[in-house]
Amino acid sequence: MSTACVVVIGVLMALPVSGCRAGLERRDPDSGALGGDSAMPAESMVEALVGVSMGELRRRVDVARIQVAIECVEQRGFVLPESAVDALETLPSPPPIFGGNVDAIVRSRLGEPAGSVAVLSSDEDAAIQQCLVSTGTSFADPFGELDDWLDRAMEDLNARVAADQRFVRAAEAERSCIRDLGYPTGDSAQVANALMSDANRLIDEFQSNAISRSAMEQQLGGLVAQENALAPKVGACLKIRLDVEREISREVQQSAIDRNGAALEEIVKEVRVRLHDLGLDTPNTTN
Repeated sequence: MSTACVVVIGVLMALPVSGCRAGLERRDPDSGALGGDSAMPAESMVEALVGVSMGELRRRVDVARIQVAIECVEQRGFVLPESAVDALETLPSPPPIFGGNVDAIVRSRLGEPAGSVAVLSSDEDAAIQQCLVSTGTSFADPFGELDDWLDRAMEDLNARVAADQRFVRAAEAERSCIRDLGYPTGDSAQVANALMSDANRLIDEFQSNAISRSAMEQQLGGLVAQENALAPKVGACLKIRLDVEREISREVQQSAIDRNGAALEEIVKEVRVRLHDLGLDTPNTTN
């Protein structure tokens, strides 16, 4: 093993985390962020059987998995600064329905190069990859079978949504709402693309010495302010359709539970066992 070095945060963030699939995500009705709203039927069933919300279960698994990876890397002689540990242990906040496009362009084009924190030798890189593999094995996703069941239950969701007249009406209402904001196509992508195009143009002008850094930064700040002002308005437009999609999703999921809820209950019981095996007991884990 070569001398200790700092590990690039992005390497560890390659760990698979417990994502939201098949209608288990929530969306805040006010901010539009994933993570609010009333529970979907399967979420309610899981919480009743396990005693903890699905979101909290996934959070606990993610935190535990990241901690194991950090310990593994440190045992191999690498030094993780406190800021890196804090960044790894801070799970991302639910994203808003709309926003952050200008910031994403600025970060991707003007941010620090991805490899600027440390250059790893082949031996060090191999050690990190071994940590990632071993952590993924010891903390395999306990929700895989549950997510697979939900995927099967919701496999025709897109077709059912598209054919539902409630969705057809909501999609047109969304387009009308976007057009009222001054974007004639009625497509929210036009709003994001316009902002990102302006951001790219300003960065191009700076990099070609056509404008100064201060001029670029001032104008980019104006774009961010413009996007922040637009975000709640565009979010309200998108929510017209998203609320209907969620309503239909809830109906489809509840129908699947009504037909085959016993199978889902058995899968949730197995999830409880796997959580217990990982040392992540919940109120009902050992019942």
